[in-house]
Amino acid sequence: LSRGENPLTLGESVDDLIRFDWPEPILTQKGIQGQVLHIDRFGNLITNLPISCLPPNMTSYQYAIRTCDNMFSLELLPTYDHASSMEPALICASTGYLELATKGTSAQERLGWSVGHPFELIIQE
Repeated sequence: LSRGENPLTLGESVDDLIRFDWPEPILTQKGIQGQVLHIDRFGNLITNLPISCLPPNMTSYQYAIRTCDNMFSLELLPTYDHASSMEPALICASTGYLELATKGTSAQERLGWSVGHPFELIIQE
């Protein structure tokens, strides 16, 4: 396309697209249930929670993550660099989804999570 080729000459037409199941976030009494969709090369945990699921004045809330065997507080930060320690942080990523990240290390290794790991994001005023 960048060379001015006609799109009709680039290949066969596809009529049977493959659709992937995309796990939807589930609202709970205290927050939102989500899961890890992808782990990037830095070990950041990309979730299925869109940034739009956060309250409009998102920075005035407290956040925590609950799993079946653990619960921990975390900060909501605009970028990875704003993290102050190796503790997990919640990042509003450029993908439009929330990520769990740790500064200077892999969140995947720190938390021991893999793709599909369920969690609940607790939102408190």
